[in-house]
Amino acid sequence: MNKLNNIKSWKDFNIINEYYTTESIKIGDIKDDYNVLMYVQDIHSNSEDFEEGDLAERISEFSSYIVKEIPIKDIDINEFYIDEDVVEEYEEEYKIHRSYPIIVLGEKWNSTWGIIDGTHRVNALNNLGLETVICFVPVSQL
Repeated sequence: MNKLNNIKSWKDFNIINEYYTTESIKIGDIKDDYNVLMYVQDIHSNSEDFEEGDLAERISEFSSYIVKEIPIKDIDINEFYIDEDVVEEYEEEYKIHRSYPIIVLGEKWNSTWGIIDGTHRVNALNNLGLETVICFVPVSQL
């Protein structure tokens, strides 16, 4: 069974990611919590994933986010349970499509960012040797 069957296809991710990184969102852009919430909702077609992680609540803790490239070494990539099968599937999809949905970061503790959404994606990208990822970063945490 494909562990990613709870989310939209990577073709959809490519469209969303392309939209957010080329047409609508660029590094340095600021988006309010509602727009980030809608973005995250779009990439989680299974409402359980969205609800179990309290994503709406956690995203709404911050009123605005800036799009930044963040070093993976500055992100707590082991913050939550990691399903290695899902990480491997993300790795394979990244190898094919060379894109990923933007990661959403939360609070920064002792110079390390917590992840609101994207733990499996960041782990996959880290395993593939990427050093930085594109993220929505809470402006109040900078």
